[in-house]
Amino acid sequence: MSTLIDRLLGRRRRDADFADEIAAHLAIEADRLVADGLSPRDAVLEARRRFGNVGHAKERFHERRAIPWLDGAGRLLRTAARRLIRAPVFSATAIVTIMLGIGATTAVFSLVDHVLLRPLPFSAPDRLVKISHTMTLRGLTQIDQSDATFLYYRAANHVFTNVGAYQPTAVNLSASGSGDAAPAQRIQAARASASAFQLLGIAPLRGRAFEAAEDLPSAAPVAIIGEQLWRSQFGADPNMVGRRVLIDGADRQIVGIMPASFAFPDAATQLWLPIGIDPTRTNSAAFDLDGIARLRPGVTVQAAQADLARLLPKVPDAYPGRLTLQGIELTKMRPAVQPLADAVVGDVSRTLWIVFGAATCLLLIACANVANLFLVRAEERQHELTVRRALGASRAAIAAEFLSESAIVAVAGATLGVLLAAIGLRAMSVHGAGLSIPRLAGVGLDAPVLLGALAATVVTILIVSAVPAIRFGSSGVAATLGQTGRALTAGRERHRARRAFVVIQVALALILVAGAGLMARSFAALRGVAPGFESANSYTFRVALPPAEYPNAAASAGLVGRALDRLAATPGVRAAGVLSKLPLDAEAREDSGTWVQDRPPQPGALPGVHQVAFASPNLPVSSFMTSSTLASDSAWLCTSQL
Repeated sequence: MSTLIDRLLGRRRRDADFADEIAAHLAIEADRLVADGLSPRDAVLEARRRFGNVGHAKERFHERRAIPWLDGAGRLLRTAARRLIRAPVFSATAIVTIMLGIGATTAVFSLVDHVLLRPLPFSAPDRLVKISHTMTLRGLTQIDQSDATFLYYRAANHVFTNVGAYQPTAVNLSASGSGDAAPAQRIQAARASASAFQLLGIAPLRGRAFEAAEDLPSAAPVAIIGEQLWRSQFGADPNMVGRRVLIDGADRQIVGIMPASFAFPDAATQLWLPIGIDPTRTNSAAFDLDGIARLRPGVTVQAAQADLARLLPKVPDAYPGRLTLQGIELTKMRPAVQPLADAVVGDVSRTLWIVFGAATCLLLIACANVANLFLVRAEERQHELTVRRALGASRAAIAAEFLSESAIVAVAGATLGVLLAAIGLRAMSVHGAGLSIPRLAGVGLDAPVLLGALAATVVTILIVSAVPAIRFGSSGVAATLGQTGRALTAGRERHRARRAFVVIQVALALILVAGAGLMARSFAALRGVAPGFESANSYTFRVALPPAEYPNAAASAGLVGRALDRLAATPGVRAAGVLSKLPLDAEAREDSGTWVQDRPPQPGALPGVHQVAFASPNLPVSSFMTSSTLASDSAWLCTSQL
């Protein structure tokens, strides 16, 4: 480290080396004088006389090796720190104001960077797209992929290097198949095709990904787990690949471990199963698969969509079933291709940019407030500053004082603001599951965010220090001395800058207040919408039954019936029932429904698609929910009302 510093200082010698060199020079000169006939004492004195003042030589050495501007900056900062300490109220107010502005801006910028700006954690993510379909049908406007469309698109397209499909799900995981006493855990999982792993381009941490033959239902039961699950549930067992575990009561072999960065379909997914599609027994009208693909080099999204539009009418011939050419034409079904990043972010992009704009306005208001405080503080020192100008202080020296004070305040406020943002982001990452913000897991402060905070700090320093420096660094000395000598009351010119800041603050504040008012109004309107059911004193819980132990509806109904009997017998419970879907459940799928001939359709048109839920006969419909909300979502749940 010292060698590096010496190089940065032009290889100048250190103090000890220089002192040793002086002593050596004096000793050599004294020895030469002794050889010429002087006594040792006279030789030492004569050598020192000829060398000159040693102290002056050391001072000149220090001056040559010092960095003048750095020493001056240190003195300025020490003086500014003492001045701020003597004004604790002013200093605390300015620091807290900047802390709130930079803290809010840093936190929101971190969200924008992590959710919107950062590329997806896959190979060449700009060429990844999501494949879905749009249609014109009452009750249903957008659907995903069916097994038939997935298979045909993958085999016949000319625009993709590969096409994959997946389906988010959840499974019950047991540590092993040896009958462990530990209860099973509910794990977020996904069923995925082997091609999905290939096109995403992320190599497993250990083992392998799925092979094409394992997409078939008849293939050997295998599974892939994520690194986080491997470490938390299995203690990072190095022999995990090849080990067998119980998943939904079925014995499966672990063939691979994906790295922690593999967030597919999202960061919460920690286990993957083969998709299990039988090409000979497809259900072409069951659009319950998410489709992804990788564009060939040079192919645009529009070209890919046109190619799939050419293929869609041919699907019914390749895979006969409920999806027919007439149905495609009547529903105006069309393929929809969009960048995968846009599909992941969804509608959150606009909201985050609006919030980022509001946070930026808040930072500007904070800067204007602090600049106004510094301007008032500078006016209190106007006579002192004018006298210093009259005595020869330069404009740069006056500006340097304001710059040093604003730098201390801005750095202190920014440091506290970054800490505040880190705490808020950590809480949001851990407890923000209900915010519906994609890619929220792992959000925090990293290099781009810290650079953004540093840029905001520099801008704050410049804004805060520029106004008082310009105002009091360029004033005419004689005019100002005359004005301050006659009266201490500020004139119109002295108030001009403060009025400008007030106008800026009021304008920005009005923008924020108007936006906040509109958001509050929208929130109140949403809160005022009647959901169609009574949620007071109603409680729900989910029942996830492993198919291996409950292979049919009769077995499931027996368990549910016994659970309902025990719930109904519990003191304080007025009624209990079972629903296949809860109202407003975010996990519900909207592409599962039934066509109901509630009224004759128009000639050449299809009837509307109605969402369907199944409920037990003893469900308290009159007190818990109306029939219009029974068909909202899809999941097995039990409901009890106290």
